[in-house]
Amino acid sequence: YAQGLFGRGALSGGDGDKKDDKKAEPELEVVREESSALPLRIVRVTLGGIERVDKTTVGNQVRCRAGEILDPTKVADDVRRLMAMGLFDDVRAGLQRLKPATDAPASDEIGVELRFQVLERPSIAVIEIRGNTEQSTESVMKVVDLRLNNLFSPQDAASNVGKIKDLYRDEGFFLANIAYHTEAMPQNQVRVVFDVVERAEVKVREVRLLGNDGIADDDIKAVLRTEEGKLTSLLGKGGNFKPENLDTDIQYIQYLYLTRGYIQAKVDDPLVSLSADMKYITITLRIHEGPQFTVGKVTIEGDSVDPADKLMPLVALKPGQIFNYALVQQDGAKLRDAQKNAGYAHATVENRPSPDTEKKILDWTYFVQKGKRCFFGQISLAGGTSTRDKVIRRELSFVEGELYSEDKIQNSQRLIQRLGYFEKVEIKTKPTAIPQVLDVVIELKERTTGSFQVGMGFS
Repeated sequence: YAQGLFGRGALSGGDGDKKDDKKAEPELEVVREESSALPLRIVRVTLGGIERVDKTTVGNQVRCRAGEILDPTKVADDVRRLMAMGLFDDVRAGLQRLKPATDAPASDEIGVELRFQVLERPSIAVIEIRGNTEQSTESVMKVVDLRLNNLFSPQDAASNVGKIKDLYRDEGFFLANIAYHTEAMPQNQVRVVFDVVERAEVKVREVRLLGNDGIADDDIKAVLRTEEGKLTSLLGKGGNFKPENLDTDIQYIQYLYLTRGYIQAKVDDPLVSLSADMKYITITLRIHEGPQFTVGKVTIEGDSVDPADKLMPLVALKPGQIFNYALVQQDGAKLRDAQKNAGYAHATVENRPSPDTEKKILDWTYFVQKGKRCFFGQISLAGGTSTRDKVIRRELSFVEGELYSEDKIQNSQRLIQRLGYFEKVEIKTKPTAIPQVLDVVIELKERTTGSFQVGMGFS
C-alpha cells in the first residue's frame, strides 16, 4: 500500500521533488500486495499544512468524500482545484491504509485515508525599497500595491516592478532597472525587497526631423510632447525622455499635416540613439509628406432634417482652400447639432473623401443620417446635494416628455453652473426600454462648505 503519506504515488500540484519536465497527466499509483486487487474505499479525507488560510474555504474545493471508492481522476482534479486558488506553492495528495478493527468482519474493500497536504504561500511581513536616492521611499511606496500580512504572490511582485519602473521613466530615469527578491523570515513570512538601480536621467538632446519640406521644424516641434533639453532644463525635468510620448507625437504630427492639406502624410517609426555616456538621446523622425491637396466640391448628402442648401452655410470647408481636417471636425459637429436640436439625438455624420491625386484636389461629402426623433424621459439628480431639487429644476430649459434638444441641454448646464453652488455640473442622457426616450441624469458636485465667490467691478 502507499509508502507513507507522500511515498510513491503522491500527487503533486507544484514542482515537488520532480527532476524532469514531463507534462504527463498525473496518475494515482498505489503499491499493492501481489495477491491483492481489492478496491480502495475512502474512510476519511484530511487536510494538512494549513496555518493562515481558512480551512473551511479550502475544504469546500475538495470533491472527494468519505465513503466513496477512490477515483484517481477525481483526486487529480481536486489537486488542480486547490492549486487554482492561488494560495499555495504546492499541493500533494497521498494515501494511508487504515487497519481494520481486530473484531471487524472480513471485507472485500481496503479502507484508506486520503490526505491533501498543502504548502501555503508565505505572508508579507516587510516591504523594503533599496537603492533609491533620486526618488524618496515614500514616493515609490505610493505606487506599490502589495500589502503587509497578505500572502506573497510572485505575479503581484513582478507587476509592482513594472509600476516602479514606470514611475522612474516618468521622472526621466529611462535606464533605471528594477528587480525584486524575497528574504525568508520566521513563521513562514518573507521580506519583499525591491532593488533599484537608478542610473542617470536621460535628456533629449535633439529631435531631428527629416523630409518635412512643407512644414517648418519649429511648427512641428511646437505640437510635440517630447521636448528638447535646453540649458535651462538641465537641472529640472524639462527635456526628460519618455518613450510613451513618441507614439502620441507621431499622431500629433500626422494631425498637423492633415490640417495643412497633406492627407497622405506618414511618419516612420522613430529612431532613438543613446549617447556613449548614457545621458542623452537623439530622436530622428522621418516624414513622408506626399502632395498638398486643395478642396474641390463640398456636398451634403443623406437623410437630414433640412435640405442641403439650407445646411451649407454651416459648413466652413470651402472649395479652393487648402484642405484642413480641423474644419471637417467642426463641420461634423455643427451638422450633428442641427439634427439633435430638432429632436434627433442619435444623428451621425460620416466623412466621404474623394481625392484626385493627379490634380491634387479633394472632393468632400458629409453624409448625414438623422435617425429617429427622441424625447426627454425622466429627469433625476445624482451626487449628494443639500440644494433643493426645485432650485435646480427651475434652471432647466426643458421638461420631461419634451422633444430632445442638444442646445437646451447645454444651456441648462450653463444656467445651473451659474448658480454658484456647484463645483461641477454635467448633464448626461441614458437609454431606456423605449429607444426613442432618453432619461436625463444631472450629475452635481457641490462646492466645499464655507467657500464662496466674490464678483467685483470698477470704472
